[in-house]
Amino acid sequence: MDEPYSGVFVHPSFFKYHGPAGKAGNYLFICENCPSKKKPDGTLWTYSCNQKSRQNLFSHMKSVHPGLLLSFKAACQQSSHTITTPTKRKLASDCDEVEDAEIQSRQATLEEAFQPKSAKKSKISFYTQEEFDGYVLDYIIEGLLPLKHVDSPAFIKLMSFISPEHKVMCRQTLSKRLQARYLEAKEKLVAHLMTLKAVCTTADCWSARGKSYVGVTCHWIDPKKLKRISVCLAIRRIFGRHTYDLLGKTLESINMEFGIDDITVLTLTDSGSNFLKAFRLFGAHGTETQLETDEEEDDDAVVGTDLEFLLLDYDDADDRYKLPWHCKCVAHLLNLLARKDAEKALENPAFKLASDSALTKLQSLFNKQSRSDQQSEKVKEILGVLFVIPNATRWNAWYDAICHVKKIAEGKNGRKNLKSVCEALKVTPLNSTDYQFISEYVEVMKPIAIGLDLLQGEHSVSSGNVLPSIVVIRNSLNSLKRSHLEGGNQLSVALPLVDALLAGLEKRFGNFFNVEHFQLAAVLHPQFKFNWLGKSEKDLKLGKKIVSKVEVLLQDLTVPTNTKETTPTEPHDFYASLRQAAEYQQPLSNGNIELTKYLNEKTTSDIQSLNSFPNLKTLFCKYNAGIPSSAAVERLFSLGGRVLTPTRTLLSDTHFEIIVFLKSNYSFLSSL
Repeated sequence: MDEPYSGVFVHPSFFKYHGPAGKAGNYLFICENCPSKKKPDGTLWTYSCNQKSRQNLFSHMKSVHPGLLLSFKAACQQSSHTITTPTKRKLASDCDEVEDAEIQSRQATLEEAFQPKSAKKSKISFYTQEEFDGYVLDYIIEGLLPLKHVDSPAFIKLMSFISPEHKVMCRQTLSKRLQARYLEAKEKLVAHLMTLKAVCTTADCWSARGKSYVGVTCHWIDPKKLKRISVCLAIRRIFGRHTYDLLGKTLESINMEFGIDDITVLTLTDSGSNFLKAFRLFGAHGTETQLETDEEEDDDAVVGTDLEFLLLDYDDADDRYKLPWHCKCVAHLLNLLARKDAEKALENPAFKLASDSALTKLQSLFNKQSRSDQQSEKVKEILGVLFVIPNATRWNAWYDAICHVKKIAEGKNGRKNLKSVCEALKVTPLNSTDYQFISEYVEVMKPIAIGLDLLQGEHSVSSGNVLPSIVVIRNSLNSLKRSHLEGGNQLSVALPLVDALLAGLEKRFGNFFNVEHFQLAAVLHPQFKFNWLGKSEKDLKLGKKIVSKVEVLLQDLTVPTNTKETTPTEPHDFYASLRQAAEYQQPLSNGNIELTKYLNEKTTSDIQSLNSFPNLKTLFCKYNAGIPSSAAVERLFSLGGRVLTPTRTLLSDTHFEIIVFLKSNYSFLSSL
């Protein structure tokens, strides 16, 4: 019987135990990667291994199977046997190899992780000084760190420990490298933009630390991946008053600087009067029906994060500057609907009484919690959570705060605990009428809140979402009103609110359905097509008109049609009512096979389904390049606020723009 093996662990997937060797303490193994190898006498080729060392096996793997050496060494470390140190001395190179394998098979210590191989073997580094500088530059950009960080003794000490062969560049050198990186990144971005056919931009003004800036972001649909791409173009310093001509000049120069002046399909801004005048005088003369609104212009509008765009009148146009077609941020209009138009309901005495009672008490609770640590602790002690405190500029924050109160009230002992909080904070307790108002207010305003949150997105929405979103909100409000009138869902206090919102919706968004850009964007979106249209004679005529327009656009496209089938996926729940409604009789194309097949297929939220319709995909990328909200530029300003801190007010305008540009576009530029 063969003597059992009792030495150091040898992983069986690499070597199979054959039996004891002639020398005491040695054992024979057969290599599983060359099992057919035989000696001249016909016997299998075996390899001797001492019970205390695998060195002979390592040597075989290194010479015959070098690609498997590290895997073999790592696998052997899984042994539960105790590995004793062999008495025979190894060569220094062999010791290094074994050491490296052991480090790879376990978690390295901090010193092992950062110690370069050059420190153990030679003076040759495994990366160059230029690469080292690039890593340091990435670290500064990604961390939004001040340039003087590289002069910090602690940072220099850390870098010397990590890579003693390299020298940390000084602040002046970092500044030069930063500008070189910016020029290189900008060149790449411009080159990529030149390959596109349609983009959208958002713009706004921002003031911080006594300085004013114009921010511009750019958005488009990747024609290959059908994914939304967003980048920062500039956050440019401006001086003096924010007049319409200064804004027009600045926006035109940025568009020309990046070569997008001829491919920008629309620009989104807030409702600031300076932006409106700039685009009224310098903007493109679109053929779309002009949208009218009687709401006042907002000189201090910084809430431009909403979805819906508003066209301007273009009388008395000025040709000093060239700007693209302009749209107001639609989400801002939804905010106005929820805040200002909803106030019309206060004309009803019963609604005003219920609203004033409930909202005044809630506001008192919010104020007490936010202004006193002691009061805040009482709220947390009784409820287990704090109230959500709304801000003054975002209506949906107020809605979220009321929803949170409703959730607390519906929980276990919710109303009892809320009464205890009111008594502890010396606020008049909420009564049954107040709770009824809160419940109905949340129910009525829910579609607006969901639509607002959805449309303020950046990656999953486009111009095609505008009309369907308006339809869903309108249908939801009409459904609540119809249910109440039919005796179903009784609105004891909030019916005037429904009427006010429906009137405001028609006033602010009624003419949106006459804008050709939004019509085409919705029809070319596979999630909607014609589902947002009704069954009236007017809607049927509009559908046929849109189909005719798409046919005209398709005549200029000659991309061969791919008949590949796609599997549809379920659309977003917000648009479920459009799918559940009676099937709309979609107007068919008179002769375009691709368009006919597209319209005959069911709606799907899977944008990749457009790969089956290459010509329609091209049109989709053009008309859905726009986003329904200017929230992107607001996010850019939030990033700018992290850079321009009170301790960095001396940062130059150039370096500020460079850092924000590189940080914002880091992921996109890395993919180029």
